Amino acid sequence: MSQQKIDKIAVQNFKFFAKEQVISIEGKHLLLYGENGSGKSSIYWSLYTLLEAANKDDVKEIKKYFDIEDDERLLNINLIQNTNDTPESFVKVDFIDNSNSYEVSLTKTDINKNSFAKESNLSSDFINYRHLLSLYNFAHSDEIDLFGFFRYAILPYDKFKPINIYKRGKSIDSQSASEIINYLISGPPKIEEENGVVIYPTKSSNKVYHDNFQKTVEQSVNELKELITYINTQGNPILQSDLEYNITFNLSVVNSKDHKISKNDYAAPEIKILLTLPEYEGKKNQVNRPHSFLNEAKLTAVALAIRLAVLKRTLSKGNTNSLKLLVFDDLMISLDMSNRERILKLILNKYVNQYQVFILTHDRSLFYDTLMHLKQFYEELALKEGITEKDEIEDFVNTKWNFLEMYQATHSAGYKLPFITKHQSNIQRAYYYFKEQIDYKACANNLRSAFEEHFINFLPEKKLKDPKGNPTKSTSLLLGSLLSIANDYFDEIGYEKRPLRELARFITRSLNPQSHYNPKTNFYRKELEDVFSIYRDLNNITNKPLIELNEYLKFDIQTVNDIKYTYTIQLLDYIRIYNKNNGDNPDILETDKRSYGLISLAENGVITIKMSSGTVVNKKTLLELYKYTCEQIKNKAKKNPIIETNVREIFYNDKGQSIQNLINNYSE
Repeated sequence: MSQQKIDKIAVQNFKFFAKEQVISIEGKHLLLYGENGSGKSSIYWSLYTLLEAANKDDVKEIKKYFDIEDDERLLNINLIQNTNDTPESFVKVDFIDNSNSYEVSLTKTDINKNSFAKESNLSSDFINYRHLLSLYNFAHSDEIDLFGFFRYAILPYDKFKPINIYKRGKSIDSQSASEIINYLISGPPKIEEENGVVIYPTKSSNKVYHDNFQKTVEQSVNELKELITYINTQGNPILQSDLEYNITFNLSVVNSKDHKISKNDYAAPEIKILLTLPEYEGKKNQVNRPHSFLNEAKLTAVALAIRLAVLKRTLSKGNTNSLKLLVFDDLMISLDMSNRERILKLILNKYVNQYQVFILTHDRSLFYDTLMHLKQFYEELALKEGITEKDEIEDFVNTKWNFLEMYQATHSAGYKLPFITKHQSNIQRAYYYFKEQIDYKACANNLRSAFEEHFINFLPEKKLKDPKGNPTKSTSLLLGSLLSIANDYFDEIGYEKRPLRELARFITRSLNPQSHYNPKTNFYRKELEDVFSIYRDLNNITNKPLIELNEYLKFDIQTVNDIKYTYTIQLLDYIRIYNKNNGDNPDILETDKRSYGLISLAENGVITIKMSSGTVVNKKTLLELYKYTCEQIKNKAKKNPIIETNVREIFYNDKGQSIQNLINNYSE
């Protein structure tokens, strides 16, 4: 099994996501720009919550995020909760190799029994700019004690050597660093004496139990010191060689107060993890308060080096092909270009081959800086592999990375929701001019182009040809003409035409900026909002190939004489599956007509005829093709066929999958 890579992320009724939204990742790395309020951080927290759930033993700690009664719920605030129509809250990821998906919801909590998901949580990291700087949230006079930070941000993802602890009344050997340290802080469970009194174990009351806990304390502190030594050893080369800072940091474990235990009381040990800078730019012991002395870029670099050292240790202990995800959320937001390049260089040189990397940002300039750096990096790789053509280089980049953008849209019911689009599409530019660089003329022009692009991609190729079968000239594929073709096509396949009627009203108004004297008025803005809504509605209506052009299909005809004829045909047009966005499941249209090439005929499994490439049956539905063939057998072979009626089960592919089976397994 190859390493798991995320194919799709599905989120519903969770934070900013209301109705189910599926984000296609395709096993690639991701660079995502999301404007403020678009739901970018909801993607970060949905993935974080999903993987965190894998290491929660208590299912109540999982359910609380999806429970309307819990104060820590992460349900969408715009939906009316607890009704029959309220969509279930869930987060789900599917993997590119079709391995078991990870999913978490109020009713699905068994991710904590999935060993791969547990390993994924340990082998992944979510690095957020604010989290990094929280390392330095201390007053100038304070020493930097990171023990609290380690308890919530580092220890949950590390493993110690097995240490004996008591958990729910049972003695277990745990490797969870977080579980072990928490046990140390909370103390041993009380035991009941013969007289019924419940006390802590002491040397006098229960020496074996007491000494066992003392041993656990010593082992725990030693393991913590070993972790800190590893971070110092591995983190400083990252800081100095990879991030190019002439700084040496040092973490040290200080047990400032031992634990105390008596029959009635337990006082936890006071443990500190202190950060100092023993050397700065060649000068030793000159920086006493790093959080006051270093600028933001250097503070970020030290914090990042610590996190990446921990990640390296975790990766070295992992032994599965589970998902290894590295998410950076606005990590470089406050850094200048040179410091951004240092971090990007580190990510590209050391992490993209081991991890699936997601880079998220709400800053457009950071998005473009990162995009430019990525393209330059992969252009150099492409050239080394002998790829020189511009289009081929672009394709090479796009096989590695997905570039997406998120905007805040408005649902027809009035609430806000995310809108996700490929980078640099016409619709992306339309949103940009509508939301950021307020220019309603430019917005309308890009919207018009977005509709034209949509219809050209949506309409079957044969609809975009002239009566002689020649491709229609591009100058004729303007919105008015495309809308007319779409109207006829919607009639053919039974789609609801309301979005087309609404769009027709706006073609000469909102999508013709010259008709507005003042194209920055609120009236014009409201019209453009309506047009965006139409675009979203049309995008939810799909027709996609279920079976591709030139694919082979087979069908059998059984006769009353126990002869089975097996025909192999080649599709000369797609078999399409339609999603009408009306609540019905996607389905084919049995009235679709197409042409077929006859390839071969077998009689009782023995091929008797191989057809020439010119043997074609034109403009028939699948059922008409089947009946036509039955008539041929009856009239020419003088055999009586047994007529079947379920066309979806009659035709099947080389793998034996019927059309109905392909429909049932279809996923957009």
